[in-house]
Amino acid sequence: MDLKDKNIKYYYYGLGCSKFLRKYWFWFSKPFDVKGAAMVNFFSYDKYDVEGFKRSDGLTSVIDLEQDIDVIWSKMRKKFIQKQIKRGEKNGIIVKRDPDFSQLKRI
Repeated sequence: MDLKDKNIKYYYYGLGCSKFLRKYWFWFSKPFDVKGAAMVNFFSYDKYDVEGFKRSDGLTSVIDLEQDIDVIWSKMRKKFIQKQIKRGEKNGIIVKRDPDFSQLKRI
C-alpha cells in the first residue's frame, strides 16, 4: 500500500530527524507492512487478524458535550489525551459535525 494514497489517514514522527526511529499511527485501515518504520499502530473498528501483527482491543470514551469546554478539558488525562489533542491540532487535524450519517460506523 502506498502512503501517498489520499484515502489513508495517518500521522508519523521520527526521533532526532524525520528518518530515524519513524513511528506511524493509521486510522481505519487494515494492517499492512510499512517499510522503514520502527513502530506502527493501526486503529479500526474492524477486527483484523493479520500475520505479523498483534491485535489488542481498546476503550472508547464517552464525553458529555453539555458540559462547559473547560470542564471537559480538565477531566482529560494531561499526559496522554490532552497531549494527543494538542498534537492533532498542531498537525492540522480538524473535527467537525457532518450531517451525512451514512459514513458513521455502528458502535
